[in-house]
Amino acid sequence: MATSGPSSNIEFEDYFEIEKPSHYDISLLFIGATGAGKSTLCNFLVKSQFFEAKSSMKSVTNITKSYFFEFNGKIFKVIDCPGFVDIDEETSEVLSEICRAGILARDGLDAIVFVINGSDRFSDKRHEQAIYILNTLGDTFWKYSFIIFTHEAKMTDSQNESSESFLQSYIDSPGCSDIFMKIFNRVDKRYMKIELMSPEYSQSNEYWEKKVIELVDHISVINSMNKSIRFNCDLMIKGKELYVNSYKLLMKKISLLNEVEVLKYQIEMCNQGTQKLDEMQTSLSGQEGFTQEMVTLQQQISENETKRKDTEKRLENAQQEIKNTQSEVSNNTKTFMEKNIKKLLGFGGVATVATVVTLFGIGALKVMK
Repeated sequence: MATSGPSSNIEFEDYFEIEKPSHYDISLLFIGATGAGKSTLCNFLVKSQFFEAKSSMKSVTNITKSYFFEFNGKIFKVIDCPGFVDIDEETSEVLSEICRAGILARDGLDAIVFVINGSDRFSDKRHEQAIYILNTLGDTFWKYSFIIFTHEAKMTDSQNESSESFLQSYIDSPGCSDIFMKIFNRVDKRYMKIELMSPEYSQSNEYWEKKVIELVDHISVINSMNKSIRFNCDLMIKGKELYVNSYKLLMKKISLLNEVEVLKYQIEMCNQGTQKLDEMQTSLSGQEGFTQEMVTLQQQISENETKRKDTEKRLENAQQEIKNTQSEVSNNTKTFMEKNIKKLLGFGGVATVATVVTLFGIGALKVMK
């Protein structure tokens, strides 16, 4: 059963909202070319329309998002990353989303899923993309990867066609390239297919459970092969550092916001107290025998005014500290984006969209449990 998920605001604070629930067992990154059905697949898995998707060759997903679903007592985190090919954004925007994926995947990935439209063929651009992938990604990346074919009903006559028969028909078709076969071999021929076009299947709980079980089987194989160590890389490590530092700053901001509310209340109490003392002083004014009381009231009014001014100063300082904290979070995030975008663009000295895949090869690959 799918769990509830967050809103899709991309302000950094909301990366903490999209981490609900705070604990998850399996983390999955979905990547694929525009039109592959990646966002539709993610929606199918989480049983929601959280990921914006439509049947078109125009890129829809241009914001990296994560959502969750639950199966057999385990929580799965699904990260949907923008398509790497013919995306409808500037290269810098694409790279910004890849950097955001680094933040969302900061605790490592259990598996990386290549989503391929089973009713389509690799275009020349996708050939080029695949070559870049093969040239920039190391063996570690491929050990965590497998393929999911989507939209199979558009291609096959039989809804019940076996995976083996489907794969053979895909390989035997004129449009199947040597590049696809190289990718297929690099992922050790791990694949599955999911029907997304027919409501009979895409909206069936029985079909959903069947396919999630198949998905879990692939993850289990990958997990066993990698000795239960998640995939990680430099960008994800830096993303975690940013997240941890920003979390501390944002907790400080929340504390300051609470302090501001308390100080505002104290100021209001001071104002009300001064008003009551003024009224008492007015009522006693001109009357004999209340000289000492008048002196006492004046002292109280003066003390109350001093307290109010001191509280207002503390309020001003707290509000400024909130601005400084927010500015530090924004600057840290901006620096993280700029540095990593520069690294990504620096590979080969060419700002091609395909270079985004080098995020998995920055520096020495590291792993974490």
